[in-house]
Amino acid sequence: MPDLTPDDLPLPYVQIDKNYKIIHMSASARSRFGQKEFFYEWLDEGSWEKAKRLFYDLPEENSTELIFFTAENNPTAVDAYTKKSNDLHIRVLLVPKDQSYSNVSGKLERLRDRLRETNTELLEEKETMEAVVQENYRLSAPFIEITKEMALVPLHGDINEQKVMLITEKIISAWHRGEYEKTVFDFTGVGEVNEKGMKELRGTFEALALMGAEVIVTGVLPHQAKQLQKMHAPFTFEFSRSLEQILTASLRN
Repeated sequence: MPDLTPDDLPLPYVQIDKNYKIIHMSASARSRFGQKEFFYEWLDEGSWEKAKRLFYDLPEENSTELIFFTAENNPTAVDAYTKKSNDLHIRVLLVPKDQSYSNVSGKLERLRDRLRETNTELLEEKETMEAVVQENYRLSAPFIEITKEMALVPLHGDINEQKVMLITEKIISAWHRGEYEKTVFDFTGVGEVNEKGMKELRGTFEALALMGAEVIVTGVLPHQAKQLQKMHAPFTFEFSRSLEQILTASLRN
């Protein structure tokens, strides 16, 4: 009966030199872990540090658990049994452990995939919500023709910078289609107005005034009136007590 060699074993086997270069590799090792030039190319970073201690700091025969990457780049736990042939070469027999580690690793990888999917879904939901908010902002200030000379913009909700930026383009575009002499901004449905929102609103008023429109503001609360007065606009706009008053005066004319 012929003598068995390490290559005859159904287990991965390699022989490496003192620089960890693989000088011999069994077919099983090549099949399981792929063709590599150096032993450490199979290992994860933590296992590489363990392998260095195993080969040079411990007795001539020893074993330890190392984490290898298979040819498919999957992590797997392996018991590495080493024996020094001489001062230049080390023989390493690799015994893959049971599938528990690989199963756990697979579960972790699936969990990571699910987390990535969840993050993508959350991002998509966030983008959808932002689109809904922006559309709500645009709808919060409809441009309504009252007469051929007058248009009404009833404002709703809190006034902030983003909302005013979104509605200004719509307001200017609608005004251009009719070139109304008067544009009335009704604050009756307005909640809070922050400083940046007021600054943007001033820009909207100023743009209309420069194009020749008379800007009228109505339905303001006392604290909103103070904010408007602090705008220091280079143009004048008219305050009116109520929308009804404006409409009544318009019908008389």
